[in-house]
Amino acid sequence: MKPVNKANETDPAGRRRILKTGMFAAAALMLRRLTSCAESAEQAAETAGLRQLRRKAPIIPPGAASVDDFLRRCTACGLCVENCPTGTLTISSDEYGAANALKPTLKFDSAFCRQVCTRCSHVCPTGALTPLAPEEKLLAPIGKAEISKGQCIAAADGVSCGVCARRCPVGAITIDETGPTDVPVLDARKCIGCGACEYICPADAIIVSGIT
Repeated sequence: MKPVNKANETDPAGRRRILKTGMFAAAALMLRRLTSCAESAEQAAETAGLRQLRRKAPIIPPGAASVDDFLRRCTACGLCVENCPTGTLTISSDEYGAANALKPTLKFDSAFCRQVCTRCSHVCPTGALTPLAPEEKLLAPIGKAEISKGQCIAAADGVSCGVCARRCPVGAITIDETGPTDVPVLDARKCIGCGACEYICPADAIIVSGIT
């Protein structure tokens, strides 16, 4: 018979260590199971065409030469954010990483970047943004849109919509009327990343990601 270790029975610290180890092991097992369930659900949704759209990269303001150049020059002064008439420019949190927190990025929850507006590029005091004319802005894409056909009410449910195509200022989205339902088709080569389609989509089936 295995001898009983009476020291463990009378040692409260030892019992607490054992209990704590058991709790950590149980929590780790539960976390693994939850992660596995989440991954399985995401894979099933993707198979069904219902993949949740995610912004692959933050969108830098118009007039920036590149992501690296913008982050190097920008001091997070906030002038471009203050002067954005639509509120599309907003202060970042961790989109660029912790070292670049508070530097501006574009989001299209409540508005989109108007093609006639270049105010942000003219108020930047550090050269992070080069002043642009409206016609120059059209030639300097800040992002690319992506459409989830599984979330699109026209493609998935046969609902007549087409608002994304009507709102796009450069004709990057057209409507394919050859099938049983009218489906939006994106020409990424024409897309400038203004966010008009993402903002107007009633089904959250479009997202714009920054150019890396």
